[in-house]
Amino acid sequence: MKLDQLEDMLTTHTVAGVYVMPFRSNPTNVSMSIRRREKLAALSISHNFLIIEDDYLRYLDVEKQKAMINLSPSHTIYLSSFSKIVAPGIRVALVLFDKKFEQKMKHSFTNLNLQEPTLDFEIIKYLINHDFVLKIINSQMKQIKTSLTLFEDVFETTAPLSPFQWIKINSAINIKQVKDRLDKLGIHVLYSPQFQAGGWKSNNDYFIRVSITAINDLAKLEKLLLTIKRTISPS
Repeated sequence: MKLDQLEDMLTTHTVAGVYVMPFRSNPTNVSMSIRRREKLAALSISHNFLIIEDDYLRYLDVEKQKAMINLSPSHTIYLSSFSKIVAPGIRVALVLFDKKFEQKMKHSFTNLNLQEPTLDFEIIKYLINHDFVLKIINSQMKQIKTSLTLFEDVFETTAPLSPFQWIKINSAINIKQVKDRLDKLGIHVLYSPQFQAGGWKSNNDYFIRVSITAINDLAKLEKLLLTIKRTISPS
């Protein structure tokens, strides 16, 4: 988000709210600096708009930077979930908000037609009450760090602490050819054009997105990363 443009817009428009992912934004992996977070918080207070903060990878923030709800608690609705912390199949989220939003939030929940299985809530309650969540987080952190070290070695780069990594495609080859080659090899990756509003031709730089923690076997992961590296290199 370009805060200078938001600030200019606020002089002529009434903005009801903004949606942000300050830490490891999906899909870019970019994080907002504390300075930019503080500026956004100040704007929300001075112009009285709502911040919806999606903090789905909070547990990876080893620096523990202040979230938007810490900086602007009366203007922020904070969202997080257990699907990344515990397991993708556990579709349970948590919401933090100021008491002034309580009635509106309850009304919204009442009108939702989505109901997650009660079993999911029981699993989360059990894991929390028996102190298993922190153990799971620590285990995931260990796997991410180990896989990240391997990723950095293979691609000779420095990458952010995240289970998802971007690899730039050499400009000498066609991204669609990369897609076809990897598909034939049985390797499923996501491509930057899938995330672009303008489609395939809206950007001259292309990337592929790899989940480095999808495989526990480091030898197999290394083999796959090396295969990807060869595939995206000009022949």
